[in-house]
Amino acid sequence: MTKQKQNNTVLSHHTQNTNKRKITNWTQYSHSLQQRGNFTVLLNTAVLGNAPQQSGLSGHPIVYADAIILFLAQLREFMQLPLRQTIGMAEFIFAQAGLRLALPSYATLSRRMARVAIPRHIILSASSPIIFLPDSTGLKLSGEGEWKVKKHGTEPSKHRQWLKVHLGTDYMTRQIISSCTTGAREHDNQSLIPLIDALPDDLKPQLAEVIGDGAYDSQLLYAVMRKRSVRLLVPPPQNAIWHGDIKHGELVDSPGWETRNSYVRQCGRVGRKLWKEQTGYHRRSLAETSMFRLKRLFGSHLKSRRRDNQDAEVQMRISLLNLFTSYGMPSYTATEPGVA
Repeated sequence: MTKQKQNNTVLSHHTQNTNKRKITNWTQYSHSLQQRGNFTVLLNTAVLGNAPQQSGLSGHPIVYADAIILFLAQLREFMQLPLRQTIGMAEFIFAQAGLRLALPSYATLSRRMARVAIPRHIILSASSPIIFLPDSTGLKLSGEGEWKVKKHGTEPSKHRQWLKVHLGTDYMTRQIISSCTTGAREHDNQSLIPLIDALPDDLKPQLAEVIGDGAYDSQLLYAVMRKRSVRLLVPPPQNAIWHGDIKHGELVDSPGWETRNSYVRQCGRVGRKLWKEQTGYHRRSLAETSMFRLKRLFGSHLKSRRRDNQDAEVQMRISLLNLFTSYGMPSYTATEPGVA
């Protein structure tokens, strides 16, 4: 049986279903998706057992525990609310639960959210090697909306500002295990080393491979990764040239270019498409999936004005996304080349 498409091409049902993958753990995965909306899991005894206390001096303000500030900051990102509405939402939750718990003002929340310790929620095996997938995206700070720009273009008097977020995803667990923020004009290859240095100390020895797109094609990065005994897998440009010399009738790679030269030679022999399949480069697509999930769940805008609070917002979103990932991810019947 065949099916006629709008562009008059004919595809068989066999062709359409060749690459289709089915979820095998749908019951467990469906439950994990449901749990992502159950925010009361974060309202634990750590919050309820940290009642605000007076400083003991006359006229001094109430001191709120970090657990309460963390809960409110997580609630703010979870519901995508301004500061004042976050306090109102928390009052509603506590009232429905029959709890009498004093809450800080929105100003106190804004002042302290950048200083509170944010849990990473990283769950990795202590023995498994880490395949590190770096990439970056932008979160909007101010400026005109996308629809207005699409319809009428930009106005020179209105500046569109972005914060560039660099993410490092673990291939096996799909969790974001490292992150950093820069200005919008910071190049990706300048942020890879800080991104790797931001890894937790107990995970750095497990780093085995870094797979990035063409933005990470840098001789400096190849040299740094070689010193750290980490494989850097980056596709060379289509016009990439071999760096080396001819000595005694043999081709000799220039020092520091050995790994990249091997990629250039292999791409020349089999082509870039087949090279990506043979090396498993397409695993890198999961980095883009992480960025999509982050924006899909929490939006593409940042609400805070101060840079330290903006960084705290990003870390809070990553923490919640890792928590959701730990609830469960889908398993498939079959895998495509280079993708699990």
